[in-house]
Amino acid sequence: MAEGERREAAFADVPAFVRGLAYDALPEGVVASARRSLLDLCGNAAAGSRTRASAIGNAYAATQLLGSDRSARILLDGRRAGLAG
Repeated sequence: MAEGERREAAFADVPAFVRGLAYDALPEGVVASARRSLLDLCGNAAAGSRTRASAIGNAYAATQLLGSDRSARILLDGRRAGLAG
Protein backbone atom coordinates (compact mmCIF):
# COMPACT_ATOMS: atom_id res chain seq x y z
CA MET A 1 0.00 0.00 0.00
CA ALA A 2 1.38 3.39 -1.00
CA GLU A 3 1.84 6.23 1.50
CA GLY A 4 -1.09 8.22 0.11
CA GLU A 5 -3.39 5.20 0.24
CA ARG A 6 -2.45 4.54 3.88
CA ARG A 7 -3.15 8.14 4.82
CA GLU A 8 -6.51 8.07 3.02
CA ALA A 9 -7.49 4.79 4.70
CA ALA A 10 -6.57 6.14 8.14
CA PHE A 11 -9.01 9.04 7.78
CA ALA A 12 -11.76 7.31 5.82
CA ASP A 13 -14.00 6.70 8.83
CA VAL A 14 -13.34 9.85 10.87
CA PRO A 15 -16.94 11.11 10.58
CA ALA A 16 -18.31 7.73 11.63
CA PHE A 17 -15.82 7.59 14.51
CA VAL A 18 -16.81 11.06 15.74
CA ARG A 19 -20.54 10.33 15.48
CA GLY A 20 -20.02 7.19 17.56
CA LEU A 21 -18.14 8.95 20.37
CA ALA A 22 -19.66 9.11 23.83
CA TYR A 23 -18.38 11.49 26.48
CA ASP A 24 -18.32 8.75 29.11
CA ALA A 25 -16.10 6.61 26.89
CA LEU A 26 -13.37 9.23 26.54
CA PRO A 27 -10.22 8.76 28.61
CA GLU A 28 -9.79 11.24 31.45
CA GLY A 29 -6.64 12.68 29.87
CA VAL A 30 -8.48 13.39 26.62
CA VAL A 31 -11.26 15.23 28.47
CA ALA A 32 -8.73 17.26 30.48
CA SER A 33 -6.82 18.16 27.32
CA ALA A 34 -10.03 19.19 25.51
CA ARG A 35 -11.08 21.39 28.44
CA ARG A 36 -7.67 23.02 28.57
CA SER A 37 -7.71 23.59 24.81
CA LEU A 38 -11.19 25.13 24.94
CA LEU A 39 -10.15 27.45 27.76
CA ASP A 40 -7.05 28.42 25.75
CA LEU A 41 -9.23 29.12 22.70
CA CYS A 42 -11.55 31.36 24.74
CA GLY A 43 -8.60 33.27 26.21
CA ASN A 44 -7.01 33.80 22.81
CA ALA A 45 -10.33 34.96 21.34
CA ALA A 46 -10.86 37.40 24.20
CA ALA A 47 -7.32 38.78 24.01
CA GLY A 48 -7.40 38.99 20.22
CA SER A 49 -10.72 40.78 20.23
CA ARG A 50 -9.02 43.87 21.68
CA THR A 51 -6.53 44.26 18.83
CA ARG A 52 -6.73 46.80 16.01
CA ALA A 53 -6.77 44.00 13.43
CA SER A 54 -9.84 42.52 15.10
CA ALA A 55 -11.60 45.90 15.09
CA ILE A 56 -10.92 46.26 11.37
CA GLY A 57 -12.12 42.73 10.60
CA ASN A 58 -15.24 43.09 12.74
CA ALA A 59 -16.12 46.45 11.19
CA TYR A 60 -15.74 44.98 7.72
CA ALA A 61 -17.87 41.95 8.58
CA ALA A 62 -20.57 44.08 10.21
CA THR A 63 -20.82 46.54 7.31
CA GLN A 64 -19.90 44.56 4.21
CA LEU A 65 -20.86 40.96 4.96
CA LEU A 66 -24.44 41.47 6.04
CA GLY A 67 -26.77 38.58 5.44
CA SER A 68 -30.25 39.16 4.10
CA ASP A 69 -31.72 35.90 5.37
CA ARG A 70 -29.61 34.76 8.27
CA SER A 71 -27.04 36.40 10.49
CA ALA A 72 -25.07 35.72 13.64
CA ARG A 73 -23.43 37.84 16.33
CA ILE A 74 -19.75 38.54 15.87
CA LEU A 75 -17.88 36.85 18.71
CA LEU A 76 -17.06 39.28 21.54
CA ASP A 77 -18.30 42.22 19.49
CA GLY A 78 -22.09 42.12 19.61
CA ARG A 79 -22.77 43.39 16.11
CA ARG A 80 -24.36 41.12 13.56
CA ALA A 81 -22.92 39.86 10.28
CA GLY A 82 -24.01 37.40 7.66
CA LEU A 83 -23.02 33.80 8.17
CA ALA A 84 -20.12 34.27 5.72
CA GLY A 85 -18.73 37.04 7.95
